[in-house]
Amino acid sequence: MDNISFAAAFEDFLSEMQKYENSFSGDISNAFSKICPVLRVSAVRSDFRNTIYGNHIEPDSVKFFYKTDNIDTDAELRFNYTTPGEDIATYIFYQFKGDLPWTDNEKSKLKNISEMLFIFNSRSKLLQISRNLAYYDAEFKCYNIRYFQRFLGKLVKSGDIYDYVAVNFNIKQLNKINSRFGRANGTKIMERYCDMINGTLDDKEALCRLGGDNYAAIVERANCPKMEKLMLGAVVPATDLCGEDVRVTSS
Repeated sequence: MDNISFAAAFEDFLSEMQKYENSFSGDISNAFSKICPVLRVSAVRSDFRNTIYGNHIEPDSVKFFYKTDNIDTDAELRFNYTTPGEDIATYIFYQFKGDLPWTDNEKSKLKNISEMLFIFNSRSKLLQISRNLAYYDAEFKCYNIRYFQRFLGKLVKSGDIYDYVAVNFNIKQLNKINSRFGRANGTKIMERYCDMINGTLDDKEALCRLGGDNYAAIVERANCPKMEKLMLGAVVPATDLCGEDVRVTSS
């Protein structure tokens, strides 16, 4: 392995990785396109597992970041790390079929790359947690007033605000729902109702909780009828909570 070639490829790898929020946010194979041939790597794969149960954390927990057609699945190098959530993150490098074993120098450099991937993903996870704490209402699984103001500011700045409708609403007769089914179940029913509304929105729109049972939404004009239909009345599945489904409306 030529150290000069490795240095140039590693610099390119770091530069490319900065374009992505995390290693699962899209196709990042281009970032590995130069570094992997230099280190004689035919494929790079991730495997994230729950420490207690051993199951994969999410569907994308097993993913090839880079892959060729000449993989030797019996010749691999694994590096394990403990995530901030105390799960296990494994990064696996595969050799080419018929190739010589990696040298100690190559193994050391592959370890450095795995560490970079782990730090990269951990940083992204911590940023996500901090954003959620600042802009997310964890109890009702929707954004809060801080995010609402920030989202509006971006639309005003871009000039796209004129393509949107603002909807301010509150859930009708929530006190009766709480009285009949209990406050804890009432909260879950309200949460599920919000999930139904969120299901009609895309990433260019936002539902925010202003406080109590008061909400605001920023919706593209074309999408407004879908949300309006739910606000006029929707049956929220709740048989597992209180033995019956509950019809919820808004004003």
